[in-house]
This record gives sequence, structure tokens and C-alpha cells, in this order.
Amino acid sequence: MIQVAMTQEQSDSQSSYLDSFKLKVMDNIKINIKEVHIRVEHMVFADRLHERESKQSSFGILIRKFEIRTTDKDGKEIFHDRTQSKQDIIKRVALEGLAVYLNPHDTAMIHRLPNKALQKRLEVSDQMRVCVQRYIELTD
Repeated sequence: MIQVAMTQEQSDSQSSYLDSFKLKVMDNIKINIKEVHIRVEHMVFADRLHERESKQSSFGILIRKFEIRTTDKDGKEIFHDRTQSKQDIIKRVALEGLAVYLNPHDTAMIHRLPNKALQKRLEVSDQMRVCVQRYIELTD
């Protein structure tokens, strides 16, 4: 068995390096997420006089773009180094195209569609997204 003994100074130095590295990563992390659609479908069955009745509902969230980045005071993306600069860290958070929907009486549950029907529905959704995007660009 080999044991490695570290002096307190070596241990502090290694800990300090890891802390510095973590800070550098957190200071300069860049997150870029595009085209997210999360949909939840729910079905509730009710037994009314021995007739099974079901209620279907769905809700979802759509995000066109979500970004986090480190910038300077003018909004330009930079690499921040705490050892060379004592400036405050500025994080820019951008969220575009956030939509939330709730359909309490959904009639077409996606998980029940055959593959071809699902593919067609997704194509229609994509065409609708493009139309909405063009409309937003024209009205801005």
C-alpha cells in the first residue's frame, strides 16, 4: 500500500487551483438552447354508470431560443479572467419565442398517432412555426 502525504500548503494550493478553475468556468460559461418543445399529455378516465368516459388534456412549453453569455458593459461577448480584471461580471440572458399552451379538451393525443400521421402533424407544426416567425418579423 502506497500512501501519499501532502503538506497543508500543497493541499491548499490544489484546492485553490480547483476553486479558481470552477470560478473561471462559471464566469465564462455559454449556454445556447434552440427550438425546444415540451409537451405533456394526460388522460383521465371516469366511470359514469358503467360507461367509460375519458378526458384528454395537454399542455406544453415552446422556446425558440435561450442564451446565457458573459459580456462587457457594451454587450460584446468576452472571456472574463478575475486575475486580470476586477470588473463586475455581466451575464446576458436572452429568451426569444416563449409560448405556453394548455388544451383542456385535446382530441388528438400525439402518443396515439401512427408514425405517418405524427410525421404529418409535425410537418404542419413546422410550417405553422415558420409562418408565425415571418409574421413576427414583418410586424417588428
